[in-house]
Order: sequence, then structure tokens, then C-alpha cells
Amino acid sequence: MRLFSRLKDPCFCAFCRSPRKVIGKKHIGPTNVLGAIMLSTGISFVLWSEPDPRALMILTLFLMICEFFVYWRWRANLVCRFCGFDPIVYKRSPAEAAQMVRQFFDTRVGTPEFQMSRSPLVDLYRRMQESDKQKELRRILLEKKKFRQESRSLIERPSDSMIDPPQA
Repeated sequence: MRLFSRLKDPCFCAFCRSPRKVIGKKHIGPTNVLGAIMLSTGISFVLWSEPDPRALMILTLFLMICEFFVYWRWRANLVCRFCGFDPIVYKRSPAEAAQMVRQFFDTRVGTPEFQMSRSPLVDLYRRMQESDKQKELRRILLEKKKFRQESRSLIERPSDSMIDPPQA
């Protein structure tokens, strides 16, 4: 185990396959423990002017706080900023992860920042827009065709009121 390691490791998002860097450190390491020991010893000397057993309580508190923040930083960094995919939630419930990605997509799709980003979901959004345009065009063409057929049928087959004049 190295004393100092790289903070971020390169990887790919499992959902959108975009390259990114994630924090690989999930728990505190020896440097964090050493820093907490030095800080608690320093506070002990400032407060009591000598080594005191109460410094162990301060050390324990610092270690718990340090572990919390290192884990929290790791956990917050796992969520993909391009698509909103969270691998921890996916491992627990794939349906919930899909819901989170859908919600991320729906909230971000209208913003200019999203449109200018490198997110692969921008391509998906553009394909969806093109598909919607094609569907709308087909709907309009079908309505025109239906209208033409109705007008032709009225021209070819006059209505009954036009054939028999009203009797007075």
C-alpha cells in the first residue's frame, strides 16, 4: 500500500460509456490516521499542556469525522454527471436506477448547459426530437390524405339533398 496514492482513477460510466475520473478512495488511509493523531495530540497539548487520555476521545472523534467525509466524497463522486447513473443504486435496484436516470434526463433536457455538454444523452434527445418531428409530419400527411379522400367522395357522390329537390 502506497502512502500517497492518486486521488482520482480513470473509468467509464456503465450506462452512457463516457470517460470520467472518480475518486477511488472509499475509506481513510494511513495518512488520514496520522493526520488525526497529530491533530488530536496538538489539541491535547493546547488544552491540557501535557499528553492526556482525553486526547484518545478526540482522536476517535476525528477518525469518525474523517471516515464520514471520505466515504461521503467517494459516494457523491460515483454518480455520473453526464447521465445521472448511480452504480450503487443500480446494484440495489435496477428499476430505481433507471427511474433516476429518466428523472435526470427530464430535468436537464431543457437547459442550455445540457444542450452544450458532451453528454451522450444529448444525442438521444436529438434523436427523440427528430422522431417526434417525423411522427408529426406523418400525422399531418395522414390528415391531408383523409381530408382529400373525404372531399373526393363528396364530389363524386353528391349528397341526397342535392339529388332530390325539396317538395313544396
